[in-house]
Amino acid sequence: MNEEQQIFHLILGNESNLDKSIQKSNAKIRVEELRQHLASKYSNTYVYVLEDIKTESFNLNFLLETHGGIFKYLMELIINFQEQSLDFKVYFSDDNGRIIVNQKVNSTIQFQLLRLQVSRYTLRLNSSLHVGSFFINPVYGEIGLNLATINTRKSEFFDSAQPIQDDFIVYMDSLILTAIYSIRYHYLRILFMINKINLKLFKLYEYYYEQVRYKDNQQLNWRKFPKDSEQLLLRIKKVVKNQMHLQFTEQEYLKLGPILSKQISTENSCLIEVVPKNQSELEVDERLQINEGGFCNIYSKEIIFAIKKEARQQQQGQKRTLVIKMNKGMGSDKIKQEAEIIQVLSNQGPNIQRENQPHYLQKYFQFSGCCPYIAQFYSVSDRPDVLLMERYYHSSLDYLKSKKSEVLSLSSRIFISHNVAMGLRYIHNYGIIHMDIKPANILISKTMMAKITDFGEAINTNNISDSNKPGKTIPFCAPEIQQRLENNQYTYAYDIYSLGVLIFELLFDRFPIVRLITIFQDFRKQNYKCLEDKLQKQIYQVRYNEDEDQKIGPQYLMKYLGRLCIQCLQPDPQLRPNIDKIILVLKDCLTFLDKVY
Repeated sequence: MNEEQQIFHLILGNESNLDKSIQKSNAKIRVEELRQHLASKYSNTYVYVLEDIKTESFNLNFLLETHGGIFKYLMELIINFQEQSLDFKVYFSDDNGRIIVNQKVNSTIQFQLLRLQVSRYTLRLNSSLHVGSFFINPVYGEIGLNLATINTRKSEFFDSAQPIQDDFIVYMDSLILTAIYSIRYHYLRILFMINKINLKLFKLYEYYYEQVRYKDNQQLNWRKFPKDSEQLLLRIKKVVKNQMHLQFTEQEYLKLGPILSKQISTENSCLIEVVPKNQSELEVDERLQINEGGFCNIYSKEIIFAIKKEARQQQQGQKRTLVIKMNKGMGSDKIKQEAEIIQVLSNQGPNIQRENQPHYLQKYFQFSGCCPYIAQFYSVSDRPDVLLMERYYHSSLDYLKSKKSEVLSLSSRIFISHNVAMGLRYIHNYGIIHMDIKPANILISKTMMAKITDFGEAINTNNISDSNKPGKTIPFCAPEIQQRLENNQYTYAYDIYSLGVLIFELLFDRFPIVRLITIFQDFRKQNYKCLEDKLQKQIYQVRYNEDEDQKIGPQYLMKYLGRLCIQCLQPDPQLRPNIDKIILVLKDCLTFLDKVY
């Protein structure tokens, strides 16, 4: 390039820089025009303007409304001249700035449960909201409303040669009014959801709005707290605080029985006899093995079989992938013992009744031989060493948590807990103690239904055998396992303890039992001996701080769910909660979340 060409390019470059400088100056003038309009229209607030040099955009912030001198909505308008775009957002704020749905209380307790529940609520709102969409920032946790900004005449705003048109001003005013009314309707409900106000403050704000602030505006409305949800909270509190270890009285049971017995219907017996196409269908090798238990090997294989409906009638053959459980050793009869337990759970008839159980408790329980909360098993009459079982989509609960813990909502966690409790209610009514409730023995279907499996350690209280000593899985085994009791000395409270550990770990993402040395040290395999000693002496501690732990979700629910778990972990089996009361609390929590969130 010669000297003349260099001078020519330099002149062009200077002209280009000059054009950019003029455009930038015009943009600032345009933004100042808009700021002055907003300042004159909303004289009680101040409009802040921030410039982003890199993106050639301007950020206008101003206050829309204040409630109680504390909570506010803050309008943010981002004007990008390079892309000629307008972006309107409204943020929930308080005296500290934008309200953040925090990610952590401390280094161990996660806040994702709260975010997921509020996200669920916003998704419900957005499905029918036409003016924009509520959101939670996935990184920083800010919560607000993103307004839809469809304006066919927005190009007039970016045309600096003309003054701002009246149509655009009208459009801006309509957006601001839309934001105020949209936020105001859901404001109290969302503040309650993120634990910024409790129920007492919620009702106090409602009274203030109705009697003072908006007394003369009869058309103004907001989303009130459901009356029936308040009754649910009161019932949860009453049940958890008042002698959970006692059964419901006959009068209480007649009132609450329909709630306790309500479940997903199923017509399949817990144990169904099948006929394989041929014996080779049950042949397996180590390539098909998917897991290994203490007394059996577990395989997965696609087999062809027919369901035996009656002695001489068979259903048409079908081809499906099933789980095959086989004894490890030649002399082992664990599979046979497990099949016998499942056969008991498959029995039907009114004559089946647990010993020393009040007659009124059977009014809302059917001995149908079918339970949707127990895994589906299949038996082969001429192969007592083999037990077949359905293979479920999410595998076991511990596998589900390891893969999807960050997106597993509080509703899903309580739903799974309720399913397990319902399964235990069914099992206990048949006189069976499971003795090995833990996440590995809870299977999860595609619809998130929990199914209890692995009855190899179970005790049939109607036919007790001392030949089968139960094993123990720390930390899910109850402290009485350390007392080396006889099988006839164990009670249904053993399963309640295991259920309490399972629910606690599911809700709070940690095990409740810790070593006495330090309250923040979780158990590990090297600590088993120490923990066993604490269980035997019944001096174990529970790592639980109610003031902090209740903040990870809706604080009222988490408070009483935490107390429920603590009661399940009582050293004295007689003081552990009754299974019907556990089910009622979990069911009411689910109903509350569905109504409020």
